[in-house]
Amino acid sequence: MALKGKLKIVPQSLPICQALLQVIIGISTAFSLVGKPAFAEAFDWQKILKFLPVALVFSAAQSFQVLAYTVLSGGTIKILGQVRLLQTALLSMFVLGKSYQLTQWTVIGLIVLSAANFCVSKEDDKMRWTCFEELKVNRTLIPQACAMGDFEGAADNSQAVQTSMALGLCYVFTYLILSDIGSIMCERLLKDEEGKPYYIQKTWMEIGGFPCAILMSFLVPLLQQFLGVAESRWRPQMWWMQNEKCGDENWLAEDEKNLNYCGGFFRNWTWAAAVALLLNTSHSFLSGLVVKKLNSVVKLMGKCASLALVFFVGDCWLLRVHEPSILCMLSAVIVMVGTFTFMNLKPPKGDKAAKAPASSTASSTASA
Repeated sequence: MALKGKLKIVPQSLPICQALLQVIIGISTAFSLVGKPAFAEAFDWQKILKFLPVALVFSAAQSFQVLAYTVLSGGTIKILGQVRLLQTALLSMFVLGKSYQLTQWTVIGLIVLSAANFCVSKEDDKMRWTCFEELKVNRTLIPQACAMGDFEGAADNSQAVQTSMALGLCYVFTYLILSDIGSIMCERLLKDEEGKPYYIQKTWMEIGGFPCAILMSFLVPLLQQFLGVAESRWRPQMWWMQNEKCGDENWLAEDEKNLNYCGGFFRNWTWAAAVALLLNTSHSFLSGLVVKKLNSVVKLMGKCASLALVFFVGDCWLLRVHEPSILCMLSAVIVMVGTFTFMNLKPPKGDKAAKAPASSTASSTASA
């Protein structure tokens, strides 16, 4: 809600505030449990510098994740996120030398194809509903034309939908790749610091992540500008710049969207942005504890329940713009069932190499 619509917040304001809030939570937790010595341990600059490369990678991953939410819905991002099973499996096979059963590869293929079908159905559904909106204005248009894609402006509309989907896919898969790379790096560092409490490790990472998030807030819009992304997408993200007409009340009154170019870092923040910040911070800080403390059955059910909750409750009910596509819902169900099946498959006894890679667990710890 905060990242879409006419009035948009600065996307990178969320990762920056989240990193700062997690530092405060980590230090507060350490102080309440250990006392004053916790400050010296939390601000151990050698450890902070040691975790800095991981913090930079995760900060970049989070920046692209937030950008993905400006283009795609939460349910779509969740569905596409399951494709990381293929990426993780390939990385673990070629880098770590692990092997998988034919059944596991079949399930991964099913998940990937279902996610692709979901995206295609989403594009087609969006273009069709845009046509139906045209029916309200253009009385000469017949409903059958919407089903066939045969109406004035259909080609332009299709191109716009495809461009938007392609941009969203780039954001999502960049986020997934960076997240998996960061997870592998993080796993090795956490093993070196096994004797330290989780909240201290998290504080080290977020102290380094805070300046990295600030840096990404400058680099991301400049990167989008360099890559030729539409100006309407990257210009409002330059929170350090304001339109020269921001002082003109008449200009602001002409179009509500003009407020996206005025107001600074916290422009257009509402309760929705505050709630998103609190939920993301809680998820990021507690996910590590969940992975460490809960058994595999609970983690499996939580992963599938999260996917179902975001898509069916969020996209199909609370945030829906129109009736969801049957093909989209069917594809989402297949992805969920495939994810459940893959994570529930166990290698034959004595074949420990076929187990799912540990990096997939670490990625759920450090990525949101």
